[in-house]
Amino acid sequence: MDDTIRNSTVNAGLFLSAMLHGLSRPECRAAFEAETGERAYDPPRGGLEEMIDLQTGAGKARVEAFARWFARAQWGEEEAPDMEVLFRRPDGREPASGV
Repeated sequence: MDDTIRNSTVNAGLFLSAMLHGLSRPECRAAFEAETGERAYDPPRGGLEEMIDLQTGAGKARVEAFARWFARAQWGEEEAPDMEVLFRRPDGREPASGV
């Protein structure tokens, strides 16, 4: 696939939608956890959990781990969007939140 298409923000948005759907599917989460030994991301249930995720970066790290696994599981590294494009804000800076 052409790198311009593969790394476009539109393709990244489509990948993000597919990944979030996978994250909502119990069988997909179970496959991720079985293959990686890591726990799949769960959104914070309250303010304290959200603050902890923001300070530790744990939420972001778990989302990124799932995204990388999902890319390989669904399309392989060569066809998935560049993870740097996926997790970058439109202005090019790092996301302000923990996710």
